[in-house]
Amino acid sequence: MLQIGDCRIVSVLEQEFEPRVDFLFPELNLASLAAEQSWLEPSHLDFPSGVVRLAIQSFIVKVDGLTIVVDTGIGEEKPRHRPEWHQRKNTGFLDSLGEHGDAPERVDLVVCTHIHVDHVGWNTRWMDGSWQPTFPNARYLIPLIERDHMRAQAEPPSYYADSVATLPEGMVDWVQPHHEICPGLTLVPLPGHSPGMVGLRIERDGKKAMLCSDALHSPFQLRLPEVSSSLCSDAGLARTTRHALLSECIAEDMLLVPAHLREHAAIRVHRDGHVFQPEFVDFVG
Repeated sequence: MLQIGDCRIVSVLEQEFEPRVDFLFPELNLASLAAEQSWLEPSHLDFPSGVVRLAIQSFIVKVDGLTIVVDTGIGEEKPRHRPEWHQRKNTGFLDSLGEHGDAPERVDLVVCTHIHVDHVGWNTRWMDGSWQPTFPNARYLIPLIERDHMRAQAEPPSYYADSVATLPEGMVDWVQPHHEICPGLTLVPLPGHSPGMVGLRIERDGKKAMLCSDALHSPFQLRLPEVSSSLCSDAGLARTTRHALLSECIAEDMLLVPAHLREHAAIRVHRDGHVFQPEFVDFVG
């Protein structure tokens, strides 16, 4: 658990994911991180095998009587290009959710920070011959820019078709940037990785955190913030967003919670001269 004032954040791990560096970060020369190997390995990078160590997870945010799920991972029984994500069954993800007392029926809001395959999968599940909302009593908050980007494509990807387009229109709020969920919880624009990606900014009782989604994939990007992933729709804009976000974290003493951070809850960002420096914060309890 991560406590931000009276707001509680819990991670529900769906899968550990280890893509190759040359796939996810083709611009990265691992030798340039040799001085950082002691804190990056083994949790975040494996230098001998050349893989990035990531987590695919959802966050449960509880505040003001609301139960909010932020990003919904990969899902089950869905056709996907990656073999380890294709037609998955019996993953136990919903059981893990229930262990925190959060059965799908008890969720009030689902926030999809952006429409990518590993952030929308559990929006729906296969029941009675069709894709139906996994969280039947929730409002789904999805950036309008993301929807418009998907609809503009000649053939939207399968994860949009089965995990977003199949949601009943009456359950979805297509939100604009700076949408306020409740006092102290706001969806803020973090474009670059995708056109309309948002982060969840939390400010409660004087404490601050930013669930920054994929603005930062791996902690090494604090030392090399100019390196964007191969999956970014606009690598230059992603770099600009990342630099601004890291500076904001320092200026406001705001914890950073990346979507794919493994083994830790958050990062407190410091500056060492002209270089960003991470201090890892762990979940408690």
